[in-house]
Amino acid sequence: MVTPMIHALRPPLIAGFALLAFLLGASLPGFAASERAPIVVELFTSQGCSSCPEADALLAELAQREDIIVLSYHVSYWDYIGWEDPFASEETTQRQRDYALQFGISYVYTPQMVVAGAVEVVGSDRAAIEQALIDARETDIYPVAPEITHDAAEGLRISIPGADLDAEAQILLVVFDSEQVTEVSAGENAGRELRNVNVVRTIRRIGSWHGEPVEIILPLADLHSGPGSRDGCAIIVQLKDSGRILGGHALLLGDE
Repeated sequence: MVTPMIHALRPPLIAGFALLAFLLGASLPGFAASERAPIVVELFTSQGCSSCPEADALLAELAQREDIIVLSYHVSYWDYIGWEDPFASEETTQRQRDYALQFGISYVYTPQMVVAGAVEVVGSDRAAIEQALIDARETDIYPVAPEITHDAAEGLRISIPGADLDAEAQILLVVFDSEQVTEVSAGENAGRELRNVNVVRTIRRIGSWHGEPVEIILPLADLHSGPGSRDGCAIIVQLKDSGRILGGHALLLGDE
């Protein structure tokens, strides 16, 4: 079994920080379930990590499933060991650190997969990931089905239906490259050609949701700015306090 690479959090966890409020087996009070949304699976990885290519390949497999949205976040804390990951950023690294606080663990590691913002597992552990996906479906924790449409003139239209929600959720826009292939010339993966799918380039909050119907329009120029192909995007609706992801929708910008 591949051993994950662990990196201690700095600063350390604050004693008594709130643990994950909603576990997979818990219900969501005051919420009327609607159409099922895909499960959001987030992989925290690094091209400088010898344990990560197996998880990257597994994520690429999951990306073929219509009931799952996969996102690959490249972290920066392994850059010092010989290879600077071209897709790593402090923004994506901070998202993993936030999850560590949420899960009550004092370190971050790669490869790590987070399923629906509610469960974390080693990113190369196929059995654990499949079980987390089964548990997620059985507990029906995906009551929100946001929609994204786009055209050249209008831009990106994001619609979230109304629901009975007794909490605050964040609406996150994630912009990604659908595929990147890199020849790694140094570090632990030197000499390897690495393929990464749905490589996150930016993630930002574009609104809040308290259960009321929401519609947001963004110009396409906001999505294509910056380096990289940036040919895909996803909307994630995520509870602010617990981190549970209520739903998501992904779109390749060439899709109709």
